[in-house]
Amino acid sequence: MSEQEMINFLMAAGLSLEDARDYYSNSVQPQVTISAPNPSPPSGQTVARPAAQTPAANPGVGIDQRTLEAALKGAGGPVETDPELQKALNASMMDANTANVSAEELQLQKAIEESRKTNFVDLTNNPGGLSQDELQMQRVVEESLMNVGGDTTTLAAISNNPNFRKREFGNAVGLRNVGNTCYVNSLLQTYFHIPEMRRAVLNYPHDIPIEKQGPTTEFMRELQRLFALLVMSKEKWVDPSPLLKKLLDKTGKPVNIGNQEDVSEFNELFLMRVGEGIDLTTPVSLKSSSTSETIKRLFMGTATEVMRYQEENGEFKETSQESVFANLMLPVVEDEPEQDIYSSLDRFLTDEVEYTTDNKFVTTAKKTMWLNRLPSILMFQQNRVKFDIKSKTYVKINTPLTFEPQISLDRFFSTHQKETTDVRKHVAVWREELSELERQIRAITKFNGRNHGIPDALQSVIEYLSTKQTEANVQEQTVKLLEGFLSQEKQKLEELNVRYNDKKTTINTAFDKFPKEHSYSLFAVWVHAGVPGSGHYWAYIRNFHRKIEKKGAEKKETEKKEEDKTGDNKVEEKSKEEGNSSSNQQGRREWGWKRFDDMRITDELNKVVMEQSTGGIGSSTAYFLIYLENELFERLRREVEQQMEESEKSQATEEKKEEMGEFEKHERTFLSDEGLKKEIEEANKKFVDSIEESEKSQATEEKKEEMGEFEKHERTFLSDEGLKKEIEEANKKFVDSIEESEKSQ
Repeated sequence: MSEQEMINFLMAAGLSLEDARDYYSNSVQPQVTISAPNPSPPSGQTVARPAAQTPAANPGVGIDQRTLEAALKGAGGPVETDPELQKALNASMMDANTANVSAEELQLQKAIEESRKTNFVDLTNNPGGLSQDELQMQRVVEESLMNVGGDTTTLAAISNNPNFRKREFGNAVGLRNVGNTCYVNSLLQTYFHIPEMRRAVLNYPHDIPIEKQGPTTEFMRELQRLFALLVMSKEKWVDPSPLLKKLLDKTGKPVNIGNQEDVSEFNELFLMRVGEGIDLTTPVSLKSSSTSETIKRLFMGTATEVMRYQEENGEFKETSQESVFANLMLPVVEDEPEQDIYSSLDRFLTDEVEYTTDNKFVTTAKKTMWLNRLPSILMFQQNRVKFDIKSKTYVKINTPLTFEPQISLDRFFSTHQKETTDVRKHVAVWREELSELERQIRAITKFNGRNHGIPDALQSVIEYLSTKQTEANVQEQTVKLLEGFLSQEKQKLEELNVRYNDKKTTINTAFDKFPKEHSYSLFAVWVHAGVPGSGHYWAYIRNFHRKIEKKGAEKKETEKKEEDKTGDNKVEEKSKEEGNSSSNQQGRREWGWKRFDDMRITDELNKVVMEQSTGGIGSSTAYFLIYLENELFERLRREVEQQMEESEKSQATEEKKEEMGEFEKHERTFLSDEGLKKEIEEANKKFVDSIEESEKSQATEEKKEEMGEFEKHERTFLSDEGLKKEIEEANKKFVDSIEESEKSQ
């Protein structure tokens, strides 16, 4: 089996592309190669690495690919196998010689094929569903992964052992990728971690009148179920499929989640359905529009769009209209080296567009947008796609775009239209002056487009002539003349750099005089790695649960926190300046990050988040930035801190730790559906029972394995090597007879 086919199997079992590759290269010992057409991208992933040559076997790991395939039977399927790949597998089973497969391996392949004809075993409800041989294979897989340092998420995706699927105390719950749904999972996790959104969904009424029930209420109930599972489940991840099947597009048809839709459009559709669901339970007297007040307040903003144009007769006119938006666009320009969230937003809000006047005259209009009201949750979408004329395809722009942990947007409000317009005019002039200074600096440092500058060239000539002076009879005045030129160029370059830095500071501080009444803090970043239309998505979300070191803490802990202070401490320092500092130094929490990558959830440093999100390195860039209004951000942080303090008080014993965390205790009170509560509790009990059954089965199998040790041990006492060989040959004949019998059948 090729590397790509093996990776397909691993990803069908739930691993991410990165984990599947790592596992293949580190632990799989290839023994069989199956010729097959290139398979389609596996379910749950759109990036597929071209098949490579099979790497050398890893002598330290005793597991082959067929054992791993058999292990996938218990991974919580069903596993969707590519038809061409399945055809190749069938062919390999028909002809053992062609695929170079032993009789034993052929038998195992047949067993795998038979298992695919039926539904895969649900080990949550049937912990004893696998045979003892299959359980033994599973343990080989587990040991192999543990030997190469595999974590429990990887083990859980491969193994049927429910112990590896058990949610650790205090950890968040992941979401399974059910077919190119990584971008949806990012959205769902972000919304779940916003308390107002989460509680509005958990508190959704379960006793809606029959006349109001329909597709929207079904969608809301599944969303409520999913959020309840993210709160209460004992497992590391849950399956969002039931919810996604209930999401309908604007025409009332099911959304094809497998296609990587425009994230902005999907987000708008998702919020529209949630708003419709909430509206169904809102009294008519409280409704102000077709969008629920909760969704409108949390996610929708308003802006005035102004169009200034010239009629055919030369007359200047201006029109304006108010519009509603769910996110603001951040265009990224390929050839501009230094771009930040402010310059990009300014580019979006001020543009020139083709415009048709009321008199049907087509002209160019200057469009400006001015903000009137911002939502509590402000979303920015980066536009990094352009059409390449040469290749006739869309390509991704990976130019860096920096964004601050805190931003203030007062300059973009209609109330500051006059002041902002004046500053923009000045900044435009200053930018032209800055470009001219850049040109003059390049003329010295990159003379005529070369890789070296004038000072370096002069210095090299002076040094050369100094060594050849007596031989070439070069006059001393020539060297002195060149030294004079060198001094002038250095002084000129120094003066240009000073002017450049001063001008840059002037531009960067041009809007500092504006108030900071509309300030936001960065809460989540959605990241994309790949090309337009395909790739992998994950989300970074603020983690308020991480503690910073207290006074008197160990030095080792202090050093550990130093790694993350670059970005996170800046946020704290800026918060202090703006009056948003946290309560006291003792016990304050560090503002770290968590990476939500489908089923896998890990802590992440601020430095890594910025490297993965800014652009310029590889194909990984942010595509959505989610900011929270400072008041909401601070309220969320304080709430988490309070939950942590309560949790620390209640966790005096390990028994209490196992019951439930403060987050679950608090959030389950918002769940209005008692029947759903009971259903999840029963599912949790079944899962815990499956762990106990698995442990019993493992204990029984370990006893059986000891019998194999008996043979290994006792045969060492057999002195007659000829007799040993005679019995081994008899065993071989017996195995051959089994193979002949299978062929004849």
